[in-house]
Amino acid sequence: MGRWFVERRAMMWGWRWLTVVLFFVAAVAAAPAPTSSSCPLNFTVLDGFPSVVAHVRGSDSLEKKCLDLSHGMDVLLSVYLKSTGYFLPPPEAAESCIQAQELYFQEPNITQLCGLSPALISRGTDNCQRIQTREDFRNITQAAGVAASLDTCKNSGALADGNTKSAACAACTKALTFVANSLRGSGNGSDNLCLDYTAMYTGAEVVTAGPSDATTLLCLWGILAFEVSKENQLQWWLYLVIGAVVIFFGASCAWIAIVLRRRRRLKQSNDEFVTRTKGMLHGSMGEHGGGLTWYNIEEIRAATHNFDVEMIIGQGGFGNVYKGVLPDGREVACKRFKDCTAAGDANFLHEVQALASVRHKNLVALRGCCIASLGEGRLAGYQRIIIFDYVKNGSLQDHLFGNKDVDDQILTWPQRLKIATDTARGLEYLHSGVQVQILHRDIKPSNILLDGDFNAMVADFGLVKFTPDGMTHMTTRVAGSFGYVAPEYAMYNQLTERSDVYSFGVVLLELISRRKAMTPDPVTSELLIDWAWRLIKEGHWEEILDKRLTDLGTAFEMERFVMLALLCAHPQVYYRPTMASVLRMLENAQQVPSLPDRPVPVTFSKAAFQAALASSSSSLSMSFTTSKSSVSHSALI
Repeated sequence: MGRWFVERRAMMWGWRWLTVVLFFVAAVAAAPAPTSSSCPLNFTVLDGFPSVVAHVRGSDSLEKKCLDLSHGMDVLLSVYLKSTGYFLPPPEAAESCIQAQELYFQEPNITQLCGLSPALISRGTDNCQRIQTREDFRNITQAAGVAASLDTCKNSGALADGNTKSAACAACTKALTFVANSLRGSGNGSDNLCLDYTAMYTGAEVVTAGPSDATTLLCLWGILAFEVSKENQLQWWLYLVIGAVVIFFGASCAWIAIVLRRRRRLKQSNDEFVTRTKGMLHGSMGEHGGGLTWYNIEEIRAATHNFDVEMIIGQGGFGNVYKGVLPDGREVACKRFKDCTAAGDANFLHEVQALASVRHKNLVALRGCCIASLGEGRLAGYQRIIIFDYVKNGSLQDHLFGNKDVDDQILTWPQRLKIATDTARGLEYLHSGVQVQILHRDIKPSNILLDGDFNAMVADFGLVKFTPDGMTHMTTRVAGSFGYVAPEYAMYNQLTERSDVYSFGVVLLELISRRKAMTPDPVTSELLIDWAWRLIKEGHWEEILDKRLTDLGTAFEMERFVMLALLCAHPQVYYRPTMASVLRMLENAQQVPSLPDRPVPVTFSKAAFQAALASSSSSLSMSFTTSKSSVSHSALI
């Protein structure tokens, strides 16, 4: 009995302990379990962009590791935003996402090293102005008036070309920065990650192709879609170097062959040009070619400092005139022709022929020629150059009407009279002192050059006409400068020596009055000729005189010169004297006849003159000339 009681008691205690254990087990089972959830972020999105993983795993720079890790997480969160409408996973999944991140990148300590924490990717965290959903972002940006700025990023296809960002991407990133700065300034909460949030929203909601598109990743986060592995880089570089060497060698051989062939052709063409031009001069100039000096191109290049722009002393439709100094110290003017084609042969030959056929102290003297061809450099091409004696004091235009290179010294009346007399003497020689009469056709102040003693020399023989003495020349080509061309020549193409007389009369009137032929009177708007005729009719001829002159002759003498100028510039040809008579009148060896009245004003419009030029065709083939069509011909030589 006692033994049974003891056994019975022991059995009761065992059941009691079992009951207690079961109770605790039940209690533990009934207690709430700790919350846990898997990470909703899809890390496989980054599989298509191995450069992210490669940089996080292999970069030696912690800063680079953390930056690429941050960009990779931004991409995953942008994909998550697109599918759920939330920027961040729920709080219970944050820890799992951190673990998944370290597992995917195979960097156990990357979270700690980069200062990341579950809170940063946990919904409810205030990373940027309390934004949690796409609606929050949209509402805040609309309230700030910046939502439309992100429309710049819509076309993902234009954000990059291959692995290169485009101009559209530059505009997109500029818009991202602008919106992020606007969010930072709204003052609604934290602004630590507003730029990241703006990029995530743009990738998920704005860019058409979505956040996982290669061009989107490159533009928004700088992630390349393809990157050559380090193992293959050396091989690729080797291929590139070999290919570049082969291409360079082949291209060099081809280039050398082309250059050699081109030089052969150029030399042949150049030789033909020099032979043709020299043969043309020797064959056509006859007895006039005996005194012509031939210069080589190296002499002229040295004289003009290789045709330096600082040596230019004149410009025109033909080309430039350069000042040069020859090895013996003599100063020369080198007229370099622009048109050296076969079509320009006649112009060149014409001027050389005209200059070589005359020798007079009041005409610019031709010293020689240079015919050459250069095959390379900035001066490459054909060269036709004529060389004159250099005239120190420039042109009458410079001294009469001012030029920055001429001292502000007024020409005295004796100097002006001497210039007029010298010019008349030079023209008289052209009209009657040579075997075949020469008409200059372009007498004007810029074509009258002055030496150191202010002796005048007529220049620029590019428009001269050779015509039998005393013969009226009917030309189909009007040439000259408006304001100096005789009316019958401009309107009816009738050219005689009196056409040059008319031009001289205009120049003489400019010398007397120091007024330009084509500058209207500020009060009456009259041009020089009409203005002078009106004053003569009103009996106020003395008002024509330059008021700055203090050394004028007597009133009788000055009136003679005014009347002579208007007589030379008379609109009716038969009233004009010859240049021989003009010269005698200037030297007081012949009386100036009374001035016949003019039936109509001489002035005709510039439009009419240009119409005459336009209606002109080529020069008559039986004359030696080919005229330049420009109204304002060269200013020098």
